[in-house]
Amino acid sequence: NKKKKNNTKRTPMEELENLQIYKLKTEDLYNVITCFLSRNSSNKQRKEAEEQINKWEESEIPNFYRGLIEIIENKDLVDDERLLATIILKNTIAKTWSESKASVLNEEKNFLKENIIKMVLGEENKFVLTHKCLAVSNLAMIEFPKRWPNLIDTLVENIIWKGKIENFRAAECLRHILRALHQNTISTGTNTQAIYILKILQDR
Repeated sequence: NKKKKNNTKRTPMEELENLQIYKLKTEDLYNVITCFLSRNSSNKQRKEAEEQINKWEESEIPNFYRGLIEIIENKDLVDDERLLATIILKNTIAKTWSESKASVLNEEKNFLKENIIKMVLGEENKFVLTHKCLAVSNLAMIEFPKRWPNLIDTLVENIIWKGKIENFRAAECLRHILRALHQNTISTGTNTQAIYILKILQDR
């Protein structure tokens, strides 16, 4: 007896799930983001898109951070796509950054730390800017000062020396960091990071 062929057409999300991806393609990440945002997508497709993003976050797949950065910094894309990519970046940092054990991500993490302040200073969309600042503050809670000692100095220098627009963006970023530190001090009772920042500002 011949086996009956299964002609059931798979959705794009199901096809993507069956790919054995070692390095995430930015195009695949972008397609999932647009699927989630599309008015033509069903609730089921949006749920699948959200689950796929969560899987990529948890699996620490290479190129995830770089792919998000490429989408965020592509000013030719619509703002909603860039905004969602920024929100995903912000949430991923908060959820998985400190628990990451994959050494392959170190290069991507360093790349993000080296570029995220430039990303903030060059952002014109106020909503994307806010979530970029929140991503920096999430990162600061984990990396500053031990693994990111020049963060505050970089922001202060941009507040002092850059033009009015960049000055505002750097100040906005610093404000979010200080607010996050304040909340952290209240919840944990420790103020090591806040003291470190005060020392930096006093020494300038």
